[in-house]
Amino acid sequence: MKKIFLAACLFVTTLSANAQREVGTFSIIPRLGVDIANLSNEAIYYSGNAASIVDENKGKYKAGLRAGVDFDYQLLPQVSVSAGVFYSQRGCRYSDNEILISDKDNRYSGINDWNTDLQYLDVPIVANVYLAKNLAFKAGVQFGFSLGDGNVEYTETEFVKKEDGSKEYAESQKHKFDVATNKLDIAIPVGFSYEYDNVILDARYNFGLCDTFKKPLSQGQKNKSFTVTVGYRFAL
Repeated sequence: MKKIFLAACLFVTTLSANAQREVGTFSIIPRLGVDIANLSNEAIYYSGNAASIVDENKGKYKAGLRAGVDFDYQLLPQVSVSAGVFYSQRGCRYSDNEILISDKDNRYSGINDWNTDLQYLDVPIVANVYLAKNLAFKAGVQFGFSLGDGNVEYTETEFVKKEDGSKEYAESQKHKFDVATNKLDIAIPVGFSYEYDNVILDARYNFGLCDTFKKPLSQGQKNKSFTVTVGYRFAL
């Protein structure tokens, strides 16, 4: 019994030591950072006229802006709940690629700077559990509202590979088109934050649950992203 009592006292003491602010208090936390995003199950496929081989180019992570504000409520000595509103840039990018068009004159098409840009208004609702002084584990749900269709851009340049290894380029063409996105995006954010003198460094990974694009374009692509932000707490 003594051991159980001592363990209980130690647990209560630890929670008290980890308490951040008084229960029932509110804070406002403006945040600014980066959204490092990609799409799951996303790839583009190239097939030149001179070959039956199809090249797969999978989506890669790209950086975008994340800016907004959280409203934080201290629910328990070691637990707070926050709800926020954020502007976020997501999407993905692709590696440059060369497609053989004609093997007779060794003519190729180069695809460069291919980016898919998506914009959202995110509303994260997160529980913050303080594991140690100023260190919190966080998890919750995030509702993202699409701010319009996605935008796709890339540059295409035809060129001929000469016998000496040099390339003769034609004029580049820029291509741009829209892709229809679903209006609602739901994700599960999980991460950690650390606070020092009211400055908060926050890092999360967002697991997307919803298809990003509308049919027939949709092939099960879902948003996935790392978000890293710096915020400042203002007590209300």
